[in-house]
Amino acid sequence: MKHLKFILLFLVMFSLFSRATTVYEDAEDGLIDGWRIVNDSSNNPFENLFSNSQQSRVIHLNGGQRMLGGYPGTSSAWNNRSETTITWKMLVYNRYTFYVILNTRNGLRYLFYNDLPQRIGFHNGALRDKNGRLIAILHGLGGYQHREYKNVWRTYTRDLKADLKDADPDNEIISVDGIMYAGSEAFIDNIMLYNPDETVYGRGEQGVANWVVSDADPAGAVINMADDPENAQGTVISLQGSGQNNAYSLQNPNGGALWNNTRQQILQWKSRFHENYTVYVNVETSQGARTIRYENRNTYTPSGGVENGGQTLWFDLGGWSIIGQNGWENAWPQYNGAVNNVWQTITRDIAQDIRTFQPTNQLLAVNSFEIRGSGLIDDVKMLSRPVM
Repeated sequence: MKHLKFILLFLVMFSLFSRATTVYEDAEDGLIDGWRIVNDSSNNPFENLFSNSQQSRVIHLNGGQRMLGGYPGTSSAWNNRSETTITWKMLVYNRYTFYVILNTRNGLRYLFYNDLPQRIGFHNGALRDKNGRLIAILHGLGGYQHREYKNVWRTYTRDLKADLKDADPDNEIISVDGIMYAGSEAFIDNIMLYNPDETVYGRGEQGVANWVVSDADPAGAVINMADDPENAQGTVISLQGSGQNNAYSLQNPNGGALWNNTRQQILQWKSRFHENYTVYVNVETSQGARTIRYENRNTYTPSGGVENGGQTLWFDLGGWSIIGQNGWENAWPQYNGAVNNVWQTITRDIAQDIRTFQPTNQLLAVNSFEIRGSGLIDDVKMLSRPVM
């Protein structure tokens, strides 16, 4: 009995540890300790101040480049070896770039995020290692020239392990060591690393029992288990039909069509598509039922909008999230046209997406996931927010 109690206590403690949260900046101490100016001759000040809209203290970055933490192997590096999901709140007025600095098995890597709708893998910029190899990986967060993304506070959550493997599939994170902001004036708050609690709804190894063809016209659409051609995912789900004319829905593995997930607000899936596709997520909100539509567009504007009197909200996933799409990767020889011949991980904060166009609306439950298009999909899951 003593051994059983010890095992149960260990499992509880391990679960709590695995979902721990490390807060690197919440500004509540009134200080700017840990922040420093990088490559900025103007020496513009930055400050810790009180935000009336947030009713909390925040960090004001007055343009230029600002770093929190540091590079691998330096005394200021976070050296976080256990948590690989990052979340932060930010208000921007113009273009920006948010960098996360990683120590990886293959050396220094920068995962960087901006307001472009594209994910182009390794970026042909100035960030290279001593051997001239590219070390910066771009994931566009969308919102370019879109007013709903500017001048408002937004919460961002990124799975750093997945974002690294989208462009560097054979690499692994050793530690997360810091962040850097570059761009125009901005306010930032609640920078945290954590490991989310997750609910997996669709994974190749689980089989196809929870998948149904929800639009079978025209006939012939099929759902099968398949081997990943890139040999990175193992067994995956193959959706094959007449393109976006057919639809496939993922049921609740515990029974019934509706997920009714009231605990988790972040949706994630992995996909490998050769053609355009669209994802529909049905949710319940404080203002009624909503459909969130995610489109694979190759455009800068518009990058999202409202339809059906506010019942439908749509967002651009980025047109270069499919394989073989003409774009920057084909213009740069080092990509050899193969940047998208790997799996792409999509992570969407459903609650934040709703607030983008309906600021007073609140997510109550995520109920269903449907996709139109032919391709491969895996690891459809919901993720939790950090535990404070």
